[in-house]
Amino acid sequence: MQRLVGLILLILFFSGANLVTAQDEVEQQPEIAILSPLPGQAIRGSVPIVVDTATQGFVSSELTFGYHDDTTGTRFLITQSFEPIQEEILTEWDTTTLTDGVYDLLLEVFLEDGDPYISVVPALRVRNYSPIETDTPTPTTTSAPQATPSPSVTPSPTPTKIPPTPTPLPPNPLQVTHEDIWVNLLRGAAGGFAAILLAGLYLSVRRFFRK
Repeated sequence: MQRLVGLILLILFFSGANLVTAQDEVEQQPEIAILSPLPGQAIRGSVPIVVDTATQGFVSSELTFGYHDDTTGTRFLITQSFEPIQEEILTEWDTTTLTDGVYDLLLEVFLEDGDPYISVVPALRVRNYSPIETDTPTPTTTSAPQATPSPSVTPSPTPTKIPPTPTPLPPNPLQVTHEDIWVNLLRGAAGGFAAILLAGLYLSVRRFFRK
């Protein structure tokens, strides 16, 4: 009987030790995470990266990114840090040098003992040169059909007949008036009278010299 009680106590002792050890492991697990941006978020320009790397045994951390659909595991370094950070901005990620697309953000923390811890923010949509898609479709409003107004007919103006206005003919430059006839007659008579006087004077002078 005493042996049985001793065996039970021995089992309980080792079981309690195992429970305490497991609880300690849970409490010692580091809280490592990328707090901002969030998975699937659309980002552009300079993006602040908020992280929490304040854990026991911290040595260094690396922030990298890669293509979301890349199966080769290729990553590109953004920054390194040798100081633990607790819910603060680790760096500003300049996304203007990237082609618009979908990327994954990775935070890798190296500890004194054990393997590194990795926190991943997947499917970040970089939209610097293309519009940002809306997560929820915008409802469309349906308007009632409106009656199309009939085109109005403008009556053509009735032409008004204007009687022609007679245009007077210009005066004939060859037309002879009564005044012109009388002037010409007087001139002719004066010319004839002067000719008779000259002829008489000529005959008188000729007779005089004959004597």
